[in-house]
Amino acid sequence: MMRLFLLGVAVLLLAAAVHITVILWIPRLAPASAFGVLYNNAPEGRVDLIEETENAEQRPPYLDPYLPIGVCRFDLEKGPHRISANLQSPYWAFSIHRENGAYFYGLTHSAAIEGQLSIELRDPGQTRELTVDPDANLPDIVQLSVPFTRGYIIIRALAQTPSTRPGVIAALKATECKPVPAQ
Repeated sequence: MMRLFLLGVAVLLLAAAVHITVILWIPRLAPASAFGVLYNNAPEGRVDLIEETENAEQRPPYLDPYLPIGVCRFDLEKGPHRISANLQSPYWAFSIHRENGAYFYGLTHSAAIEGQLSIELRDPGQTRELTVDPDANLPDIVQLSVPFTRGYIIIRALAQTPSTRPGVIAALKATECKPVPAQ
């Protein structure tokens, strides 16, 4: 009787371990996760609106009409990357993600000066190069050291009314998201 009980407990523990392992591995095994699709379809060097994606299957369902979302991709192997925005919306947010979708860093409208924000993304080596020269005339830009080389930026901006939506969309599309020119 005791052996049967121990066998039952062992089977339950093994089943629980297999269940948890499968649950944790499913996102990695999925051929086209939402984040993978977003990364692969995000343009490099400019901001595109998610809702304007041509292929309807690549567009997330149930997008909020009052919160347009822009996305752009970056690759720090090509050098530092700069995002410059002039969003005169009452709320906007930047979030920086790895290419697999893992969240890394975020900023909101409270980090801007008079509605303008510039961020430079650099890998640790590029950050070190920037800080070696103490006489360097550093611009007034948020410098962010990123521990990975490829990822994407999601920009959300609030359009409070339907009449403000075109202006918010135009500001999202005018957001610069490109490699920093060599000096």
